[in-house]
Amino acid sequence: MRGLCNSDGCERGSQVELFSPMGTQHLVWFSWVKRLAICRVISSSIPQRVKGSSVFSPYRLRPMVGIHIPLNSTFSPLLSIYNPHSTAIQFIEVYSSGVDFHLKLPNSETDGPLSIWEIPPYHSKPIVRIHFLASSHRNHSAYIRFRQRDSDEVLVMPLQLEVSSQPGLYAEEDMVDFGLGGSLDPPTQYSLRVFNSGRKNIKIENIVIVPASKAVTVKFEPIKVPPYLKTSLEVALITLD
Repeated sequence: MRGLCNSDGCERGSQVELFSPMGTQHLVWFSWVKRLAICRVISSSIPQRVKGSSVFSPYRLRPMVGIHIPLNSTFSPLLSIYNPHSTAIQFIEVYSSGVDFHLKLPNSETDGPLSIWEIPPYHSKPIVRIHFLASSHRNHSAYIRFRQRDSDEVLVMPLQLEVSSQPGLYAEEDMVDFGLGGSLDPPTQYSLRVFNSGRKNIKIENIVIVPASKAVTVKFEPIKVPPYLKTSLEVALITLD
């Protein structure tokens, strides 16, 4: 088996292609510095220690990894892409490598005009919504690929989540990402949503920002999150100004 890494390791956030002797191609996403990557081949796993440094995506498309959701819940994040170019870009195809992850348009429809996927210069725009039903207790992973018109470049976003049967409170996303902005930009808001996979109500008494920042405010009131919810519940609205 061989890889496309050099002797200094692999770049964080980069794809590494590995080939088995049987000719099967495997894609591994190295997203953390100095970690153990596992390449699974048909009947076994081959561990390989890697290290690297982070790289910035001009399209502001980050990996969605380390996500935990409860069994029988629904995970449906909206993916947005930023156009860093001086001309509009047109996406013509978006597809997933995982059969468990279904893709829909941002308005949750299955078809629409191609203009939905055209992004003006220096703008962000929702491109696709992922729909996943947590029907089995295991790890799920896939790659979401975005093809552009008149370009050989294919954007690849790794997606990895773990479905757990342990009762408790789960956040819908692994982190709050406000993106990039300046002092003249309007305030950016983020809806904090959670699941309760337990058998009883869970009361949230308080939500705090650590470390504290005057630029970030939280609109929140104590709330009870009922159990057996198949979709997440908004518990707070976080604003960056």
